[in-house]
Amino acid sequence: MLDITLLTGPLPWVLLALGAAGLVFLFARRLRWWRTRMVPIVVVGVLALAAFLDWVIDDALHLFPEPVPFIVPAYISVIVGALALLIGWQFGRPRWWQRVLALLSALVVIAASANLINQHFQYYPTLGALFEVSDSPEITLPVITTTSSSATTATTAPAAGPLIDSFTPPADMPKEGSISAVTIPATTSGWTATDGWVYLPPAYLVANRPALPVLVLAPGQPGGSKDFIIAGQLPTLMDQYAQTHKGLAPIVVMPNSTGDPSINPICANTSLGNLDTYLSVDVPAWIDANLAVDRDRKHWAFGGFSYGGTCAIQMATNHPDLFPTFLDISGQVEPTIGTRDQTVDQLFGGNTAAFTAINPIDLLKAKQYPNSAGQFYVGANDSTYGPGQQTMFQAAKAAGMQVTIEVLPGYGHDWGVPVAAIPKAMPFLATRMGITG
Repeated sequence: MLDITLLTGPLPWVLLALGAAGLVFLFARRLRWWRTRMVPIVVVGVLALAAFLDWVIDDALHLFPEPVPFIVPAYISVIVGALALLIGWQFGRPRWWQRVLALLSALVVIAASANLINQHFQYYPTLGALFEVSDSPEITLPVITTTSSSATTATTAPAAGPLIDSFTPPADMPKEGSISAVTIPATTSGWTATDGWVYLPPAYLVANRPALPVLVLAPGQPGGSKDFIIAGQLPTLMDQYAQTHKGLAPIVVMPNSTGDPSINPICANTSLGNLDTYLSVDVPAWIDANLAVDRDRKHWAFGGFSYGGTCAIQMATNHPDLFPTFLDISGQVEPTIGTRDQTVDQLFGGNTAAFTAINPIDLLKAKQYPNSAGQFYVGANDSTYGPGQQTMFQAAKAAGMQVTIEVLPGYGHDWGVPVAAIPKAMPFLATRMGITG
């Protein structure tokens, strides 16, 4: 039952039909004051609330890096309207079964509206994802050791060539990888770090495991470190790759790279905190100390979606020796909290030079990156970030990076893009990261 999809198939249509029927019931009450006062007030209130929320989110506060589509405040307002109608149904002496039907009607309107928002962002693909139930087992992070025992596993020295040529999977290797909740301290940066997550492929979960490469992933904003597990379906995608490559896949580290969900820290050292230092110093130090990995930074990569895609090109341009490979999925032309002037004034104290010194598009114009490579992905229906991805691709190419770009048909600015992009990117990543030749 947990595998039932919330995005396609019959369930979304059933929810929509039930929601429409529920809305009709909530409105259709045979009382004069209901028809002449309550209904007009709720309708006008829903329209006014939708317009107000749209203005507050995108214009007044600019809460998120990308504009929030109007359907989001619209469906939120419909939910509020359904609750208002439900409260109104308690007056006028309705019968008990009418109260029950009003409650059920409001609930299905709320469920249908919430899933319409979910379908737009494609965040919860299944019922299991909605309740944060993952198919991958969640384990305590294995302890690093140089000798094998019943409680721990040993790590072999890094292979001279591609891992797939030197690694022989043992008979007891699990078919699936695992996920672990971790805490990555902000020792140097002082960043307000919360729990992160790590995906360990099957080849990591055996005795004499190979030294595997590292992929660091950053989600969108608002977002959290578990987004690539819930919405990005990362364990499933990595397991699918590992099943045809001797259990080999990157170790994927998903640190907290957003902080407060309501604040955009732009993945840099700013007045909001030293996020760049956290990702480039604290996170790698924790990885080296707690994971048995390939420590050759040539085999490390940084990727992300939306805000995380912008973060990926920031890491690639500001720290090319640490992250010479990147995956920019639906990122922006530059990190921003609205406009460049707003970003410079509020986050860099008005120091334009400090901003341009870390801004990817400016760095790509000023420097060459012959040892860096990356891939850009964007949804074909993403009119907001599609042109920007083309701009960044051309700038990266001109700066000597080995880059490609792919526009994915049928997607907008939603989690369907990284779900489609990561399998396409795996052959490129695996070659750059030393898994395949």
